[in-house]
Amino acid sequence: STPACSQPITGSITITVNTAPVITTPTSFVVCDDSLNNDGIYCFDLHIKDNEITAGNTSLQVTYYETPTDAQTGYAVNVLPTPYCNINNNVPPVYVYVRVVDPNNPACFATTQLLLVVNPLPIPNPVITDYELCDVNNPGDGFEFFHLHTKDTEIANGQTGVAVTYYDTQAAAIAALPGTELSNPHQNIPAWDQIVWFNIKNNTTGCSTTGSFHLIVNPLPVVPA
Repeated sequence: STPACSQPITGSITITVNTAPVITTPTSFVVCDDSLNNDGIYCFDLHIKDNEITAGNTSLQVTYYETPTDAQTGYAVNVLPTPYCNINNNVPPVYVYVRVVDPNNPACFATTQLLLVVNPLPIPNPVITDYELCDVNNPGDGFEFFHLHTKDTEIANGQTGVAVTYYDTQAAAIAALPGTELSNPHQNIPAWDQIVWFNIKNNTTGCSTTGSFHLIVNPLPVVPA
């Protein structure tokens, strides 16, 4: 038989073990619906979440996918565009799946998921009646004091857990900054007819809608001499 031949060899090799990127599971991406029909569809700028997922490591590359399998395989054709408009809005919860790689070590990656939440808007009464008073305080000047919050119930239209505030412009109602609300009672400016804007906000989600109505001061009838 052929004898076994061997020879001792000395030397060294370097083994490099690349680790997957360290990432965090992001908080839910929560928005308010952008349509009064509350269809639950919203176009998300997913990359807003990159910094949270990577803990600020800008050297990492973040991509988003519709399925866990797509996130695992990482095929470029399956990367979600941004903004991404959710399509499964009627079947909550809606997740997208995240893949994070270090471009210097693309074979190693980490995955997680991101919950997309679209909260509905509060819907005010579609027709708010004018708030009318008679010009009894200094008749003829067209000014009266209106207790605005007497319109809350009409505006809320049966919804609970909402708050209504009042403003002198549409821009102020949209911004709804504390301290910019109209006083209550409020004296109309200008005389006779003023448009007042309201903001109705869901106390839990913070989602809000605005609208308007008129403050009307009606002149007293003229009594014949």
